Amino acid sequence: MMLMTAAVLWRGSMLPIPMMRQPELTGTVGSVYLLGIFSGAVTACCAPVLAGAIALSALNGSVFGGFAMGGAYILGIVFPSL
Repeated sequence: MMLMTAAVLWRGSMLPIPMMRQPELTGTVGSVYLLGIFSGAVTACCAPVLAGAIALSALNGSVFGGFAMGGAYILGIVFPSL
């Protein structure tokens, strides 16, 4: 399926998809600055947890256990978003 999609894209023929009109951007410099501050705060919150999960995965006794620990971390992050 992926090879067929690649061939269609390479040929340049795609199915027509109706696009909705793009909304106008009304952001200000201040709103972009606040978004950056918020992003920095969120990253500062997640980074130590990620570092802990990586450390626990690395210190696990087996490769399978490390992958299981990392998979549990990923599911714990992704599942609430669903």
